[in-house]
Amino acid sequence: MVFEEQATSDLSAAEVMEAATRLLSPRARRVTRPAPGSVVLALGSRLKYRLIGAAVATRDVPVKLRVDVNSNGLRSRLKLTLTSDEGWYLFATWRRDAACEASFNDLLKDMRQAGIIAAVD
Repeated sequence: MVFEEQATSDLSAAEVMEAATRLLSPRARRVTRPAPGSVVLALGSRLKYRLIGAAVATRDVPVKLRVDVNSNGLRSRLKLTLTSDEGWYLFATWRRDAACEASFNDLLKDMRQAGIIAAVD
């Protein structure tokens, strides 16, 4: 399950990376920087997901969010990619997909409210 979104920001690439990391790090299990201009945050709780299932709160759905930022003049272009990160299961249900989509929408909303995202393309 993969969700992608393109967006623009009024911040520079460095400011976007700093603001996104500051906003999302407190809820991240792990934060990695695979390349300059990229950050990957492992969010949610695999344990809660295994115990409760897709009925967990959207903040607890285990997902990986990758934020790639490129500057183009005064604005920055963002590519946000969310993938499910619940681990291995024999099968996936539509509830997992719905939970991941709700988590992605909540993350986009939080980033808009924090002023990181100016517009979604």
